[in-house]
Amino acid sequence: MKQTCYLLLLMTVTVSSFCQIDTLKTHHKNAIQFDIGPIHYRMIDEGYTQSRLLFAGTNTKINLGYSHDNGKYFFQFQISGSGGKVNSSSGNLPSDFIAIQPSIGYLRNLRPSFGKGAGLYAGIHISSINFALQNEPVVDNVDIFSLHGLYASLQGRLKFGARHTIRLSYLIPMIVYSNRVLWSGGASKFTYSDKEHLLKTITSNGNFQYFKIFSTVQFKTEYLLKLGGVVDFQVTYQFFYSDSFIQTPARIYSNELLMGLKFNF
Repeated sequence: MKQTCYLLLLMTVTVSSFCQIDTLKTHHKNAIQFDIGPIHYRMIDEGYTQSRLLFAGTNTKINLGYSHDNGKYFFQFQISGSGGKVNSSSGNLPSDFIAIQPSIGYLRNLRPSFGKGAGLYAGIHISSINFALQNEPVVDNVDIFSLHGLYASLQGRLKFGARHTIRLSYLIPMIVYSNRVLWSGGASKFTYSDKEHLLKTITSNGNFQYFKIFSTVQFKTEYLLKLGGVVDFQVTYQFFYSDSFIQTPARIYSNELLMGLKFNF
């Protein structure tokens, strides 16, 4: 898995070096992006093992997105996913771990800007973050943790010349529906037939949280290098933290580093 990830990253950088074109002045409002890279998870899930056993693992994450930026507002749709294994700190109980997240964001450009090369954007962000942890052959346990939320979004932009841009983003949770589903060796109220009604399962066993800014933390740093009028090379670092106390405590951290291309049109 890691070798495949690093190979794809190398291919991304190599392809980007051949996508340069001379014109830099053409302004394109729409863009499609593709990113890939490693994401490292650390979690303590007492519903999964009935102990404070630490699970950790580095998987591969893929992100696809579309955006529209006309200078006045910025709209973006993204869908990302990762999959692989996590292992307990004891070295036992390797488990499958899957994460899927579709999201939509809308930002307005606040004026006046802080300077010629800086700007501040604010708006809303809607996302559905879904994690699934399972090891049915050994312990017959499955844990699904979902966050369906509306966030206030802040983004600062810094431009260095015509080619370099840094974007700093932070999401403030306003209304988040936190959902938790536990299968624990058949001892829970859920049955395997609930898997056949996945949408209902990930939205029917939770509660609403209002402005709990320390229960869900998300911030992101993006660096964009303009290779020409059509292609940008992008590096993204993102930190994520969330906790849940539905039935049993669970805490999840992740750090990711993605690299990819953004095609402007």
